[in-house]
Amino acid sequence: MKNNKKLLAALTAALVLASTTVVALAAQWSTPAEAAAGVTGSTLEEVQQQRADGMTYGEIAQEAGKLEEFHQAMTDIHEERLEELAEQGRITREEADAWLAALEERQENCDGTGLRDGSCGWGAGYGAGNGVCDGSGRGAGMGRGCRR
Repeated sequence: MKNNKKLLAALTAALVLASTTVVALAAQWSTPAEAAAGVTGSTLEEVQQQRADGMTYGEIAQEAGKLEEFHQAMTDIHEERLEELAEQGRITREEADAWLAALEERQENCDGTGLRDGSCGWGAGYGAGNGVCDGSGRGAGMGRGCRR
């Protein structure tokens, strides 16, 4: 009887831990600011202030020792958006795959500064959703762009 109680307690603890882990892994962010806040444990307001002070989201994550987690969060955000665009017929599946592959390649050399090597790269085209003042503008521009 005593061993059954221990076993039951151990199974309950394992179940609680597993469910907590699943909830943590299910966290989804839709913007770089939300991703940076989420992986660093900061509030969105804190991250936005750091960004306003001149830090990139990558630098914020790197300062917290969470750059790899930030990269994964950004990959997840872009993958979801590219999937939406492909399903809507706004881009082809091949274009979505190419943009995702380019993103993953860039992240291999990403140090969080946003400067890379000064060359041009693919832009994700996320708008703030304020273009027509109804919150519907989520840019789909996937063109080449240079950061200067």
